[in-house]
Amino acid sequence: MSTPVRTPAIGAALERLDGPAKVTGTAPYAFEHRVRGPAYVHAIQATVARGRITRVGTAAAGALDGMLAVITHENAPRLASDKDRELWILQSPDVGFRGEFVGAVIAESAETAREGAALVEIDYDA
Repeated sequence: MSTPVRTPAIGAALERLDGPAKVTGTAPYAFEHRVRGPAYVHAIQATVARGRITRVGTAAAGALDGMLAVITHENAPRLASDKDRELWILQSPDVGFRGEFVGAVIAESAETAREGAALVEIDYDA
C-alpha cells in the first residue's frame, strides 16, 4: 500500500503576495507591463463551416509597414505528434468548423496586425 501524498497547501489559508493589490484594484494587468519591442497578433478565422483551404494570399498583408509575419498552415512550425488534435492548429489545410483559426498575423502594432489579417485572402473548397 502506498503512502498518501501530503499537500499542506490545499485547504490552508496561505498569504498571497499579490492579494492586497488584487483586492484593492491596484494590481497591474499583463498589458500594463512595459516591454521593449512588443509584437501583436491577430487571428484569422475560417469563414466556412467545413472544407479545405485551396489558396492563401498574403502579399498585401506582408507589404504593410510594421508587419513581422503571416503564419498559415503553409509555413507554421510542425508539431511532432498529432495525438492531441486540439493542439493541431495551423497544421493542415482542412477546416472543421466556422471560426477555426486558419492563420495569424504578427505586427509591431495591434492596428497593423488587424489590418493585415483583413488583407489575407483565403480561398476554400467548402
